[in-house]
Amino acid sequence: MKLNYFLIPLFSFFILSFSSCKQGSNQNTLKIDSTQIKQETELANKYVKVYETLEHYFKYYNFINAQKIDKLNEKNNPELVKRLKKLRNKTRFVLKRIGFAKAYIYANIGGEYDEKQYAIKKPLEVARVEAYLINLDKKGEGYALVKIIDDYVDYLNKEFRDVSPKGFISVTKVDSNNPMLENYPDLQKRDFVESEFKNASALLALTLLSQLQNEVLIYETNILDNLIPN
Repeated sequence: MKLNYFLIPLFSFFILSFSSCKQGSNQNTLKIDSTQIKQETELANKYVKVYETLEHYFKYYNFINAQKIDKLNEKNNPELVKRLKKLRNKTRFVLKRIGFAKAYIYANIGGEYDEKQYAIKKPLEVARVEAYLINLDKKGEGYALVKIIDDYVDYLNKEFRDVSPKGFISVTKVDSNNPMLENYPDLQKRDFVESEFKNASALLALTLLSQLQNEVLIYETNILDNLIPN
């Protein structure tokens, strides 16, 4: 999954670029700056390509991982098969919960698919994305997803220490020392959900959620590659 690792720093650049151009903008204002719209449209076009790539690799490796486990001979190694099937069920649960959030944004916020625009009819919708994923009291769906993902990583650290003795790092951890945020003290104070989805458009939110699914699959793939004999 080398491409997935490559996309993480690339995608971080897109996120920072988008956040920077959004600073000081008001989504509810009636006066829209044409230069800002042009910048956001150009970024949206880039996000479409990243999103489609992430979706491709998510679907592909989700299928491949399932096939790897299904092909194992349970009679020859029943304990390993039982262990990996439990892992697959845990992974599927996390991927589905993230997928439900994507489906909600796609159908209820983004306006579903539009061939004449981007991937969705309202790719730049922000306010409703924030209301759904963050919410005013930080009880949005994003926080529920963080809990589910963190529980999954805790499970990996408990059950698969033999694969990664140093442990699996939480994918929802905020790097407070990120040099890319050095000049943005307000961004440094945000938790994971805020840092990911504050000012995020519908299209960007879909891309970020697909990225989370890929990161979960990277961990599962690493375990399968280490435990399944060639």
